[in-house]
Amino acid sequence: MTQRMALYMQDKHNIQYELEMAKYAEERGFSEIWQADTRLARDCVVLMSAFLTNTKNLRIGSGVLPIWTRNPAVIAATWSTMWELAGKVDGKSRVMLGLGAWWEPIASRVGANRRKPLQAMREHVEALRLLFSMEEVSYHGDFVTLDRVRLDVAYGDQSVRDIPIYIGATGDKMLEL
Repeated sequence: MTQRMALYMQDKHNIQYELEMAKYAEERGFSEIWQADTRLARDCVVLMSAFLTNTKNLRIGSGVLPIWTRNPAVIAATWSTMWELAGKVDGKSRVMLGLGAWWEPIASRVGANRRKPLQAMREHVEALRLLFSMEEVSYHGDFVTLDRVRLDVAYGDQSVRDIPIYIGATGDKMLEL
């Protein structure tokens, strides 16, 4: 197995510098970049898309997207779009989805009720995997409800989205998940 070497980007530098760092990392053999989406600083989707269009081989992931800020159908559509944008390297998707249960005090300050984060995470992961299959999905949990939902790709590749899902775990049970 090839060694993975990654950069973790937050909001410590201006965006142009981070784009240059992504190119530099790719030239030096880094395998991936993880873009933060944790503190209401920079949106990971925007920067991930910028990294994808400015590189050819790096895998790009969210480190980590809070599950409370977007529903699974919107997350799946967003990552499906980036999947199409990115293409593959060595048969692997260039996009990765890192999910987290967010943290306090910011979650409650914006009205997110982080009750039962393990169950909420499990439902999000299960629903996302189903949506990435590109089939019609019905899912009824305590946190996720989908009623005959399918990613609507009118133009382009309609094949299964092989997007790996990683969890920014907040405890032993979530780590096990």
